[in-house]
Amino acid sequence: MVEFSEFMLRTLFAGACALLFGLDREAKSQRLCAHTYILMALGSAVLMSVAISFSVSAVAKD
Repeated sequence: MVEFSEFMLRTLFAGACALLFGLDREAKSQRLCAHTYILMALGSAVLMSVAISFSVSAVAKD
């Protein structure tokens, strides 16, 4: 099971990386900006953490 501290570390790291990428795109005046990338990165980090948690708990039951 994914611990809360590991979950927070993963989501914060994903958000920070997306923020850097989004700010770079905003500086170049491209279409998608920082908030879009942050939302996408946080959503995917949460989804992956939930998937890992379910797979680890399923293996532990066997």
